[in-house]
Amino acid sequence: MTEDTASTKDAEGLDPDFEINPKVEGIADVMFRNVVSTHVDFTFIADNKAYVMICANSIIIGALTTVLVPRLGEQTAFIGPTILMFIVNLLSLSFSILSIRPILGKGITSREAILSRQGNMLFFGNFYRMKREEFEWAMREMLKDDNYVFRSMIQDIYYLGRSLGVKYRQVRWSYDIFLFGTIASVGYFVVSVLLGRTG
Repeated sequence: MTEDTASTKDAEGLDPDFEINPKVEGIADVMFRNVVSTHVDFTFIADNKAYVMICANSIIIGALTTVLVPRLGEQTAFIGPTILMFIVNLLSLSFSILSIRPILGKGITSREAILSRQGNMLFFGNFYRMKREEFEWAMREMLKDDNYVFRSMIQDIYYLGRSLGVKYRQVRWSYDIFLFGTIASVGYFVVSVLLGRTG
C-alpha cells in the first residue's frame, strides 16, 4: 500500500471516497429501505415480547404480594419458595424493562465531525440537543457528498442491528429466567407441600 493510498483511509481504516457502482445504485436504495424496515419490524416484535413478560411478571408479583405473603405466617414452609418466586419475577421483569429502555447518545455532533465526514446525522441520538440551524447546516453538508450519505446509511444500519441484538439478548434472558425460575419455584413449592404433609 502506498503512502498516498494510506492517506485516503479514515480513522477506521475505511475509504471515505468509495463510489457505488451505478449498476447497483438503484438496488442499494431498495436494499437500504428493506433492511431498515426489517429492523423496525423486529424491534416491534421484541418490544411486544417484552411487554408480555412485563405483564406476566407484574401479575404474578401482585398475586404473591396480595394473596400468598399475608398467609406466610401460617404457612412458614412456603417462605422459601415465595422468596425464590419473587426473585425470579423481579429479575425477569428487570430484563424486560431494560430491553425497552430508550438509549440516547450525547445529542450533539460537532462541526469537525461533520466536516471530516465522521458524524452521522441520520440517528436522532446524534442531534436531538442541537439547534435547528446547526442541524440544518450539518444535513446540508452531508447532502453535498453522496458517498457521505451512503456511508451514514450503512453506519445507521449497523448500529440499528447492534441495538436490536442487545434488545433480543435481554428479552431472551427475561424469558429464560422466567421459564427455568418458574419451574424451580413450582418444584420448590411441591417439595415444601410434600415435606409438610410427611412431617
